[in-house]
Amino acid sequence: MKFFRGKDKTQYGLNALFGGLSIVLSFEAFRQNSWAKWSQLSFLDCLPLPPPLGCYEFDSSREVLTRQETDFAWFTFLSAVPSGICEFAILVLITDQDRESAALKEISSKRARAFLTLLSAALNILTFFISIFRVSVTSTLTKTTHIFHTAGLSVAYSTSFYMVLLAAISSIMALVCQHRYEEGPKVDAQLVRTVKQHMARNLLHPANKGSSKMITFSSMPPDMEEAAAEIAVRACVDLRMEEDIAERVKRRFESQFGPTWHCAVGTAFGSALHHRAREYIEIAMPDLSILLFRCGEPTASKPKASKNHSSMSDSSLC
Repeated sequence: MKFFRGKDKTQYGLNALFGGLSIVLSFEAFRQNSWAKWSQLSFLDCLPLPPPLGCYEFDSSREVLTRQETDFAWFTFLSAVPSGICEFAILVLITDQDRESAALKEISSKRARAFLTLLSAALNILTFFISIFRVSVTSTLTKTTHIFHTAGLSVAYSTSFYMVLLAAISSIMALVCQHRYEEGPKVDAQLVRTVKQHMARNLLHPANKGSSKMITFSSMPPDMEEAAAEIAVRACVDLRMEEDIAERVKRRFESQFGPTWHCAVGTAFGSALHHRAREYIEIAMPDLSILLFRCGEPTASKPKASKNHSSMSDSSLC
């Protein structure tokens, strides 16, 4: 199995990178649980007394919040859970695993991954503001505040505080990368009408058994052509029934390039259909012809459905 082969897989790289960074930062913030410390302002203001009046051993060593006051730190641990689920979904998309389970299909969708990333960022941002509030209240209401100021000590935010902020930024960057790089290739929305007679290679060229031309016609970009040919070959090797091949090709292509694609598989059939200008391909296998396209409603009138003997999937949407 080849990882990150082609643009359709590398587009998940930045999303996975920032998502993984968010998980690491969130977990470290929870593990260290250090939100603010008393810090020394000036050596001249320090009293030559033992702590807590003096500041020789106090400088950046004592936490402002006690363990009982940092219960909000669990939000950072919980924020790593949706990010982890999102990373698992990206792994499933990269490795081209079969998503037969309805739950696996749902978490692999772009909308579900965006929701999980937003949830992780929201939990980290919530922790960020709660920590500010808790530190402010604790440093204001503590009975020894005036002593700390006399000793030249003030509150300084610590490691977990900044890690939570960076984790939230990483989650937001993952969401931006998902929106920016997973839109897929931009295609012309114009509909083109194509009328074709499709035959398998052996029927089309009976005297030329050595013909190696697989893609007989295509208006797709090269990366989509490569993906369509690879999916079609695997489907024909694994399956025998035309209906199953059509369903496999349609489902796999939609998982990479989004809905809604339509697939026809057969030995000899005709077609008259509207399709988008750069989203149409014909593939000739040794004993089958495969037609794959994406379409929408034409501006003037709906095209009449053609009668053929092929196996179709979701053709009623055209």
